[in-house]
Amino acid sequence: MANICKTDAIALKGMRYRETSRIVSLYTKKFGKVKVIAKGIRRPKSRFGSSLEPFTVSNIVFYKREQKELYNISEADIVKEHAALRKDLERISTAYVIIDFLEVANPEESPNIRLYALADSMLDTVEDFPRTLLDLVLWTFLIRAAGMLGYAPVFDRCIKCGKKQEKMGFNPSVGGTVCPQCSLGEGGLWKVSHDSLDLMDRLSKGSLNSDCQKPSAKQAEEISDILRAHLLYHTERNMKSFDFKKSLEASKIFGEKSD
Repeated sequence: MANICKTDAIALKGMRYRETSRIVSLYTKKFGKVKVIAKGIRRPKSRFGSSLEPFTVSNIVFYKREQKELYNISEADIVKEHAALRKDLERISTAYVIIDFLEVANPEESPNIRLYALADSMLDTVEDFPRTLLDLVLWTFLIRAAGMLGYAPVFDRCIKCGKKQEKMGFNPSVGGTVCPQCSLGEGGLWKVSHDSLDLMDRLSKGSLNSDCQKPSAKQAEEISDILRAHLLYHTERNMKSFDFKKSLEASKIFGEKSD
């Protein structure tokens, strides 16, 4: 017998299923990540409309059956469409990393209400925040989300001896920064500037606001590479959305817009 489940959900990704349907991955508030079959969604007058497009937050109804991995979805009413986000490639690429993390870092049906709330809030922020500061939004999400899943990175001290030093490297395998003494003969260490470590530490502990200073190009490269390495080690899944974002930035397709 099927259980009728109602919850808010963030749409992550979808794939074609037969002629008129799609299988959609959702991160839900009550049930964690689930996969549903949206029958008839590819028809011109589908009742689902754009409610299951990536980044969209909808209130959904689906039917949960024991020993089934795919559930039938019957209703999806849009709560937040994030229409403004979809008009800007830089905002889109930032949001894609957020939903990619939700897809790769979470096992099926492992609810985490705090993580859902963080992702929901950060997608709102991506839509409204100054364009030049979107990296800060993304890094804040990734650092805090990693902490909610049990592998918060440490940036303010040596994770082995606890000492605070000016020069430290980052080792994903131990989950944080390591001082020169503790890293002797140790592989897998990422070089990182003190300014980048300080910025990551502040983002992990403080509130994000639009008065923050734009990170330098060096900080952007160091922090993105370190967080990607940290997430790859702990999830054992490569987030291809990082490559998409980086390729757009490299092509300068974003131009010089500042808001």
